[in-house]
Amino acid sequence: MRKNYYLVTTPLQYCNAINISTEGINILIFLSDFEGANTLFDRIRNSTYWDSTYSFSTYNQAFEFINRNVSIEDYLYIDSDYGMRTALKLRKIKTKEIFVYEEGTGTYRSDLISATHPNKILVMLLKFFGVSEYFGGSRFVKGLYMYDVAKHEKLVPDFHKTRLRFRRSFLDNLELIKMDLISKEQRDFYKKLVAGRDVHLYLTNWNYNIKIDKILTDNRNEMKNENALYLLKPHPRLINSEFEFVYDSILSNSALVEILLIDFKKFSKSLTVYHEGSSALLYLTDINQKRID
Repeated sequence: MRKNYYLVTTPLQYCNAINISTEGINILIFLSDFEGANTLFDRIRNSTYWDSTYSFSTYNQAFEFINRNVSIEDYLYIDSDYGMRTALKLRKIKTKEIFVYEEGTGTYRSDLISATHPNKILVMLLKFFGVSEYFGGSRFVKGLYMYDVAKHEKLVPDFHKTRLRFRRSFLDNLELIKMDLISKEQRDFYKKLVAGRDVHLYLTNWNYNIKIDKILTDNRNEMKNENALYLLKPHPRLINSEFEFVYDSILSNSALVEILLIDFKKFSKSLTVYHEGSSALLYLTDINQKRID
């Protein structure tokens, strides 16, 4: 029987990976290198969707497992085919049935190399090793799973692989699996935390943007709103966590922010989200948001 291997490295990726329609044996390969990852893995490993689950502490360990176990008949689903490191690893995999699944806003970009590498010789070298300007463009990959095919066709017109749809919309899928990702006790705690409050939530990137300190400090001083609640949601792999602003609460790194945003919007008096291009706002477009440059 066909085996399907899924490489998952963040809570959002788990939500998308489980939304791929497949037949056969489903095997989860989970990268537990972020804060709260082990707790999250203990929850999702019990899902009836998975026939087997494996957790690894490093990217290299995960790919060593893939190289040993994925055969030529198997299917492999990964969050990204971008970068030299990934390209070199994909070259060693036996199966040719490799697919990338949507990971966020980067899926709809067509300048992944040129936007970060101005050196034309380096760009040519990266492309030679199979790195593409867009996700799913590697010569080792057959197709890309996404939510918005029309948007992708418009923004990435040169895409030459197969565009594939997830089986459910993001929000419908999230509703089905939310209990796998966050406990009822956690959701009840967060509901009580924001109930009736004017919530200001900062979603960090991999680094904490110190500009937000002044933005929130000015807001607090000017509004003088005793009902305001200032929250920080760190990225699962936050590197720089130094900041001066005093938040009322710091949320769990591993909590799927999309679930939190849905509940916050529903139970708070008002919600304003500050971010730097967070993928969470890709799926929740009706939330008041302010992007930090």
